[in-house]
Order: sequence, then C-alpha cells, then structure tokens
Amino acid sequence: MIDFSQIPKEEDKDKKSSQEKKSENSISFSSFPHQKASSGEGISFSKKEVITQASFSEKELLKAKEPYQQALAIAEKIIRGSFTSSELEEAKKIVEVFIDFTEKGEQELLSFVFSPYTPSVHYLSLSLVNVCILSLEVGWWLGLEKESLFKLGLASLLHDIGMSYFLELVDKPRKITISEYQAIKTHPEKGKSILKKNIQDIDEEVLLAIEEEHERLDGSGYPRGLKESEIIELAEIVGFIDVYEALTHKRPYRQALPPTGAIKVILSKKKSFSYKVGRAFLERIGLYPKGTLVELNTKEVGYVSKHNPKTPTSPWVRVLFDSQGEKLSKIKEIDLSKSPGVYIVKSKI
Repeated sequence: MIDFSQIPKEEDKDKKSSQEKKSENSISFSSFPHQKASSGEGISFSKKEVITQASFSEKELLKAKEPYQQALAIAEKIIRGSFTSSELEEAKKIVEVFIDFTEKGEQELLSFVFSPYTPSVHYLSLSLVNVCILSLEVGWWLGLEKESLFKLGLASLLHDIGMSYFLELVDKPRKITISEYQAIKTHPEKGKSILKKNIQDIDEEVLLAIEEEHERLDGSGYPRGLKESEIIELAEIVGFIDVYEALTHKRPYRQALPPTGAIKVILSKKKSFSYKVGRAFLERIGLYPKGTLVELNTKEVGYVSKHNPKTPTSPWVRVLFDSQGEKLSKIKEIDLSKSPGVYIVKSKI
C-alpha cells in the first residue's frame, strides 16, 4: 500500500521536513508542489521549442524513433483486431529492443511517451506502446529477471487487445454510460480469449497479466474483484502504469493531467495500488520525467535533466533562461535536492 503523506500548502514548499528521508514503507512528498492542470502556463512556446531541442540530442531521438514507430504499427493491429501469430513475433522483437534501451539506461523513448498523441494512429495504440515502455522501466528497477521482464513487456504491449470490441464506443466525445462501462469491463477477459483462440505460442503468465491488470489490491477492480496476493505482480505493474499513462494524455472526453497531477490521483487511491510499484515508478521515472519543462520559484526556466531517486520532488534542472527570460550564454545545472529554497512552481511535458 502506498502511504501518501500530506501535501503541503504552497507557502510550505521551501521548508525542510524530517519526512523527506524515505522510510521503508512510505513515500514522502513533504515538498510536493501545488500545481493546477494548466501548470505549463507561463512557459512560452519559444522557450518550449528551445528546451525540447536541448533535452535530447537529434541522434538520440532518431535512435529511439524507429523502434517506437515499429511498435505503433504493431499496436494498431492489436487494437484493430488484426493481430496474428506473425505479429506476435514482431511484438517479441520490439519488446527485446525496448528492454535493451531500459537496461542501458537510455531514456530517449520517454520523449515519445510523454509527447501529445498524434491523430495519425488511434490513441489506444499509442497507449499500448507507452505503457509497455514505462512498465519495462519499472519492472527493471524492481529487479525482475530477464524472462519475467520479457513477459511484462509483452503483456503490457497486448494488455488492451480486448478493446478492439469497443473502439466505436470509446471514441465517443462524451463520458460513457453505466451500461456501456459494464460492457467495456469485459475487455480483459475478451483479450485473453482472443489470444488463446488465435495465438498458440503465448505464455500463461502473460495471459494472466492481461486479464488481471484492472484488478486492484483492495478488491475494487475487475473482472473478478481479486485482492492483494491474488493478483500477479506483472498485472500490478501494468495496472499502475496504465492508469498513469491514461491520465497524462488527452481522451475524447477529458483533458490530460500533468505528471504531478496524475501521481496525485493515483496516490489518492492508495489502497488500490501496490506501494512497491509506486515507489519504483517514482525512483526510476521520477515525479518530473526527464525532459519536463519547468519554471523555478526564482523565475528561471529549463528542463529536468535527471531525477533523484531518493527525492522525487527535487530533480536536477538544467536552466536555459534566467529570471528575466533571457537565454543564458552558459547553461547552469542545479541539483534541487541540494538547493534549499529553490523548487519547481510550474511544469509541462
């Protein structure tokens, strides 16, 4: 269970707290910033363009772009109901490539994960690929063995295959009705059924993860209302990431939340999600993922260059613009965990 400590008021953000030391059974957010959903306001487009270009080199982005696009092509077939055994082999190859990125600590793929959805493919296809990338990051941080990590990658890439039955429904620009929601809740079982019927060479643990990723530790999930140890670990990881990814991207019926807002929502349901998974996510991905545009209370603007696993609210920030909005001739890098009184007031992916 995630122990979500009290979020302070805005005026308390620069105060040190003894709770900043991470305990073994809680995640401390003593300096968790108060941000609205429109937290990117005040960071101009011109600054965003400069910072985006600086966050990852062109070479790094090109290296990640090809496998990401290949994964999207496979995801489209998964969502559109045309996934076959030949696509399974392609999916396995992509998962192996993503694992290689993860093991090497190369996070260029995150620049695509946190980009706005493109209308050229279905948003659920993008979600499948993004959930796969983030799940592997968390699974690797948790120390999963290579075989389990591979199963996690495959399960996360396939987890919404049952939604192929409900595309017309989820594309409606409104909230779904209760009866429609009840129908959609059958998609985990439908997904497992599709794979068992059409794909011979697929691991049983992968199928279980797909079936159970909407189960919750407190028994509030579906389709079977499983609790705690009844849910396999792979499903716990995919379930956490699936919710986070959905919240941080726009849907036909709502706007996206910033990463900080998404984490707040998830941790407000602390009995539903695994503490271990939540902690691993914050230690590996961070509260502010690499490349996040940020404005400091000093009025300086830059981007998150890396995060501090021990203090997720205080990453390293590479400052590119001074307090007057002028571009610095020499880039300045600040470790916020060692800079008392300096903190993030606005952020935007």
